[in-house]
Amino acid sequence: MGIGVIYLMLLCIFILICSLASFFIFKKRGQLKTGIFVSIFLAMIVLVPVFLIAFESKLYFKSDAKGDLQQVNILLQDDFEIISNKIVGMPEYSQTTYLKVSEKDKNQIINNIKNSSNFKILKSAVSTLFNKISFSGEGIERKITWNYLIEDEFIKEYYYKKDGFVPVSITISLKLDSDTVIIKRIED
Repeated sequence: MGIGVIYLMLLCIFILICSLASFFIFKKRGQLKTGIFVSIFLAMIVLVPVFLIAFESKLYFKSDAKGDLQQVNILLQDDFEIISNKIVGMPEYSQTTYLKVSEKDKNQIINNIKNSSNFKILKSAVSTLFNKISFSGEGIERKITWNYLIEDEFIKEYYYKKDGFVPVSITISLKLDSDTVIIKRIED
């Protein structure tokens, strides 16, 4: 856990203590309604972000999935279903989403991967192709995409790094005999 997260947690605790203190101060002055309002307002500053983080997996919608797929130049034409979505980590972020897509969209994704200029057929699984990549120079942003087939699974890996921002890695995978697309998104 980074020092920034610890400072943020201490700030949240301080705000919650101020929330309780303001309630009792206003109550003692005879301004109960003002005390309730101020304490609820201060508590909401902390509690709303905490609840959003806690329920972030449930707040992932079809528009979010389409946005993730658009980042790797995949557009779904038909309706699809979000089977599951799991998000873990803070501040490091890892998300795994399973989408059930139509046969037409499945074939389109496979063709997108197969017809890319850097498509490769690999004989064995590798941990990640990005471990072998090094970026040189001081560019404003760096993007790289790998497209490959391992056994019966088509995979598109996308890496994006913009100076001053955390790198984003998105992996799309789809097996030949399945209608389930797996999206893995990692922000370090």
